[in-house]
Amino acid sequence: SPPDGNTDPNDNGTGSNGGTPNDDTNTDDNDDSATTLITEDEVDAVNDGKPKTKCQSLKVLTQTDSLGVSILPLVDSLRTKLDADKEWSVGFKKKFVDGNMKGVPWDEDVREGIDRTRSYFASGTRYFGQIHTHPIGTKPIFSWLDLKAVKNIYNDAHEHFQDDVFLMIVNHDGSVYSLKVDDLQTLITALDTDLANAKGNNKEKSIEKYLEEQYDQSNNLEQTFLNLYGNHGISLYKAIDSNLSNWKQLELDENDNETVNE
Repeated sequence: SPPDGNTDPNDNGTGSNGGTPNDDTNTDDNDDSATTLITEDEVDAVNDGKPKTKCQSLKVLTQTDSLGVSILPLVDSLRTKLDADKEWSVGFKKKFVDGNMKGVPWDEDVREGIDRTRSYFASGTRYFGQIHTHPIGTKPIFSWLDLKAVKNIYNDAHEHFQDDVFLMIVNHDGSVYSLKVDDLQTLITALDTDLANAKGNNKEKSIEKYLEEQYDQSNNLEQTFLNLYGNHGISLYKAIDSNLSNWKQLELDENDNETVNE
């Protein structure tokens, strides 16, 4: 079962683009996997096995060895939920196993979400990632609330785990994307600015409505996302194959801001 914490979907807006994780922040002092201090042995294990690049850190997620997270069976399970009327998700935490710091799911299996655009995630000392579906009828690209979610996961994770933090979506069109944080303060400032500029009483809902309109008018969702959020202190990655063994970073061409470079 997921860690105790805030599971009230009304606290997090609604959105309609898919991928709006509900804030399931862990505050359970009895869950030592989330809140205990990291020991020196655990720090050494983290440093010995730390990937060198963001793409490498994504590749580690599919590895089945002592350092891998072995996410592919869970991703395949999520792929069977893409015609469901709700998002489904699975989250990950760090655990010290046989002298190695491993990433493991914090639920035994994928978990049903709140509705078509909201699913659960956890943040805390040892939590470092979440994967959720964007089912049929939603947009196969990240939402603004996904940015907020990856910010919360990164901000709350222990500093030794922050390089591994990710948020991933499994889409109904077969694509799989992941977000990584490049600069936390830039992300925080950009999200605060988005909220300050939003209209209405429910600013998050206003942002998501505007984003839905932009996506509806777009013939290239990757380009639209990067135009809006490419300077938010995050980077966007796309899986090259269905096994998620290779990833490419997507960026806008500096010359025209219209071409997505891979």
